[in-house]
Amino acid sequence: MKKITSLIIFLFSVACFSQSAIEFIDSKSKSPICGIYSTIYKNEDTFENCGVSNKKGVFKIKIRELDNQAKYYLQYNDNVNYKPIWQEINPKKKDTLKIYLERSRFFYDTSEELLKSICGTYTFFGYYPREPTSLKNLPEFIQNKTIEYLKERVGKSEFENFELIGGQIIDLKEFKKRTPKSNQKTAYYLCFSYRNIDSGISSYTSKIELDEEGNILKNIDFPIIQQNSIQEKFIPLKSIIDKAIKRNFYKKKKTQFKMSYNSKSNILVWRLVNETYNNDNTFLKEELIYNAHNGEFIKLKSRKGEWIE
Repeated sequence: MKKITSLIIFLFSVACFSQSAIEFIDSKSKSPICGIYSTIYKNEDTFENCGVSNKKGVFKIKIRELDNQAKYYLQYNDNVNYKPIWQEINPKKKDTLKIYLERSRFFYDTSEELLKSICGTYTFFGYYPREPTSLKNLPEFIQNKTIEYLKERVGKSEFENFELIGGQIIDLKEFKKRTPKSNQKTAYYLCFSYRNIDSGISSYTSKIELDEEGNILKNIDFPIIQQNSIQEKFIPLKSIIDKAIKRNFYKKKKTQFKMSYNSKSNILVWRLVNETYNNDNTFLKEELIYNAHNGEFIKLKSRKGEWIE
């Protein structure tokens, strides 16, 4: 009797639980890629599961209550080194699906003297928006308005250094059906990456927000560039590191490199950050800030506090 009961439980578990695996591979080196974070969606707008690939590049998919009538999709766009993907998968298959990730034009080997950043996403409880992987995923009139806006803001030559690497597309009608009290106006969150290797920028990311008609609700965090202005030039990160060394601030393999936009001054700033955590649960965060266009020292910020385990 116990054996029969165990068999029934086992069969029930198999019926309600599906598992397959995905192996992420660098298409150029043919090596497995560790640390790839990807998401599984059901019918495009319902979150199912997420996970990170292991040292062998493998991410195991777990889907409870597999719906045979539904379609399942794999989405990846969290690393500017590789082109994002949106691909239908079949979780009923018990084999390993090999995904060959193509390197993006922003790909660059790991280096501690390069800036890399990614855009975060917003959480909409009960609704999971589609994430674009290129401008082609957007309606044509949104593509045109976005391109026109960027060229006007940063100039035609600098525009070539930008690439859409992610974001979120909100179907406002569907979203408001699910959340009637919402006053959501943004229909497109578009994450762009800017690259300038000569200046030590592998990827600086920021978002543009647009409504359904393509009107800009939030500007990109990047200077308005005019001819013969300081915004046309960048002081390389290496030069900023040299300045930090002279101040005894730079700590190899510890100091973090960040960049942000100061809208009041219409400039980007280099931010070198040191964080120290002590055994008595106190911490010290120090930030050395320079104008990214002329290298002028702006300020040194420090903050002390306590942290709880």
